[in-house]
Amino acid sequence: MTLFSKTDAELHDAVYLGRFCTVGRVTLEAQVIVADGVQLLSGRHQHSTPADSFQAAPQRFDRITIGRGAWIGANAVVMANVGPGAIVAAGAVVTRPVPAGARVAGVPARVVESKRAKAA
Repeated sequence: MTLFSKTDAELHDAVYLGRFCTVGRVTLEAQVIVADGVQLLSGRHQHSTPADSFQAAPQRFDRITIGRGAWIGANAVVMANVGPGAIVAAGAVVTRPVPAGARVAGVPARVVESKRAKAA
Protein backbone atom coordinates (compact mmCIF):
# COMPACT_ATOMS: atom_id res chain seq x y z
CA MET A 1 0.00 0.00 0.00
CA THR A 2 3.00 2.27 -0.62
CA LEU A 3 3.32 4.25 -3.86
CA PHE A 4 6.60 4.66 -5.74
CA SER A 5 6.14 7.83 -7.80
CA LYS A 6 9.56 7.60 -9.48
CA THR A 7 10.99 4.47 -11.09
CA ASP A 8 14.56 5.14 -9.92
CA ALA A 9 14.02 4.82 -6.16
CA GLU A 10 16.72 2.67 -4.50
CA LEU A 11 16.16 0.40 -1.49
CA HIS A 12 19.16 -1.25 0.13
CA ASP A 13 19.19 -4.29 2.47
CA ALA A 14 16.80 -4.59 5.41
CA VAL A 15 14.72 -1.47 4.66
CA TYR A 16 11.26 -1.33 6.23
CA LEU A 17 8.55 0.76 4.56
CA GLY A 18 5.26 1.26 6.38
CA ARG A 19 1.80 1.46 4.84
CA PHE A 20 0.50 4.37 2.78
CA CYS A 21 3.89 5.99 2.07
CA THR A 22 4.86 7.87 -1.08
CA VAL A 23 8.43 7.40 -2.32
CA GLY A 24 9.94 9.68 -4.96
CA ARG A 25 13.53 9.85 -6.25
CA VAL A 26 15.00 8.52 -3.02
CA THR A 27 17.86 6.28 -1.89
CA LEU A 28 17.07 4.34 1.29
CA GLU A 29 20.32 2.96 2.66
CA ALA A 30 20.52 -0.29 4.66
CA GLN A 31 18.46 -0.71 7.83
CA VAL A 32 16.29 2.38 7.32
CA ILE A 33 12.89 2.30 9.02
CA VAL A 34 10.05 4.34 7.51
CA ALA A 35 6.77 4.41 9.46
CA ASP A 36 3.24 4.63 8.01
CA GLY A 37 2.10 7.62 5.97
CA VAL A 38 5.55 9.10 5.29
CA GLN A 39 6.10 11.25 2.19
CA LEU A 40 9.64 10.93 0.81
CA LEU A 41 9.67 13.62 -1.87
CA SER A 42 12.13 14.25 -4.71
CA GLY A 43 13.71 17.32 -3.11
CA ARG A 44 12.06 20.56 -2.11
CA HIS A 45 11.94 22.31 -5.47
CA GLN A 46 9.62 20.05 -7.44
CA HIS A 47 7.46 22.95 -8.54
CA SER A 48 8.79 26.35 -9.54
CA THR A 49 6.87 29.61 -9.40
CA PRO A 50 4.58 29.59 -12.41
CA ALA A 51 4.59 32.33 -14.98
CA ASP A 52 0.94 31.76 -15.77
CA SER A 53 -0.09 28.35 -14.39
CA PHE A 54 1.29 25.54 -12.23
CA GLN A 55 0.73 23.10 -15.09
CA ALA A 56 3.08 25.12 -17.36
CA ALA A 57 5.80 25.61 -14.72
CA PRO A 58 8.96 23.46 -15.08
CA GLN A 59 9.48 20.65 -12.57
CA ARG A 60 12.72 19.53 -10.91
CA PHE A 61 13.17 16.17 -9.21
CA ASP A 62 16.28 15.84 -7.00
CA ARG A 63 17.50 12.64 -5.36
CA ILE A 64 17.44 12.56 -1.56
CA THR A 65 19.23 9.99 0.57
CA ILE A 66 18.06 8.53 3.87
CA GLY A 67 21.23 7.32 5.59
CA ARG A 68 21.92 3.88 7.03
CA GLY A 69 19.90 3.09 10.15
CA ALA A 70 17.81 6.28 10.07
CA TRP A 71 14.26 6.17 11.41
CA ILE A 72 11.47 8.28 9.90
CA GLY A 73 8.36 8.68 12.11
CA ALA A 74 4.74 8.37 10.99
CA ASN A 75 3.35 11.03 8.65
CA ALA A 76 6.66 12.89 8.31
CA VAL A 77 7.36 14.76 5.07
CA VAL A 78 11.01 14.54 3.97
CA MET A 79 12.37 16.85 1.25
CA ALA A 80 16.10 16.73 2.08
CA ASN A 81 18.83 14.24 2.98
CA VAL A 82 18.68 12.52 6.37
CA GLY A 83 22.04 11.42 7.79
CA PRO A 84 22.90 7.93 9.03
CA GLY A 85 21.39 7.06 12.41
CA ALA A 86 19.19 10.16 12.49
CA ILE A 87 15.63 10.11 13.82
CA VAL A 88 12.85 12.22 12.29
CA ALA A 89 9.88 12.68 14.65
CA ALA A 90 6.34 11.80 13.62
CA GLY A 91 4.72 14.64 11.69
CA ALA A 92 7.98 16.53 11.13
CA VAL A 93 8.59 18.36 7.85
CA VAL A 94 12.25 18.07 6.80
CA THR A 95 13.20 20.94 4.48
CA ARG A 96 16.96 21.04 5.19
CA PRO A 97 19.56 18.24 5.49
CA VAL A 98 19.56 16.38 8.82
CA PRO A 99 23.02 15.64 10.27
CA ALA A 100 24.09 12.08 11.11
CA GLY A 101 22.80 10.97 14.51
CA ALA A 102 20.56 14.00 15.02
CA ARG A 103 16.97 13.89 16.24
CA VAL A 104 14.69 16.39 14.53
CA ALA A 105 11.10 17.45 15.14
CA GLY A 106 8.69 20.19 14.16
CA VAL A 107 7.46 22.11 11.15
CA PRO A 108 9.93 22.89 9.74
CA ALA A 109 12.07 20.22 11.41
CA ARG A 110 14.82 21.42 13.75
CA VAL A 111 17.49 19.50 15.65
CA VAL A 112 16.23 18.74 19.15
CA GLU A 113 19.05 16.40 20.14
CA SER A 114 22.33 15.27 18.65
CA LYS A 115 24.50 12.25 19.49
CA ARG A 116 27.53 14.48 19.03
CA ALA A 117 26.16 16.96 21.60
CA LYS A 118 25.51 14.14 24.09
CA ALA A 119 29.09 12.87 23.79
CA ALA A 120 30.57 16.31 24.58
